[in-house]
Amino acid sequence: MRKEKEYTLDEVVMAAICKAYSYMDEEDAKNWSVDEARNMVHDLRLYDKQNGSQELPYDVLDFYDTIKQFIQQDYSEIKCN
Repeated sequence: MRKEKEYTLDEVVMAAICKAYSYMDEEDAKNWSVDEARNMVHDLRLYDKQNGSQELPYDVLDFYDTIKQFIQQDYSEIKCN
């Protein structure tokens, strides 16, 4: 019988950050701020709670910094093309 891969907490949180980023549009990226990250983390915690999921220790500054890096990478790719 095949055993399912167990994910580390870091992998689960990174997956949540990536998924959240995938829903952002250009306007969201332009207005990205710590307050927006705080709102996003709040919404994720509510979602987890409402769906009976394990509440994860999301960190607002991790979300902010990681998504800011994604935005900068995407912008630099567009600018260079």
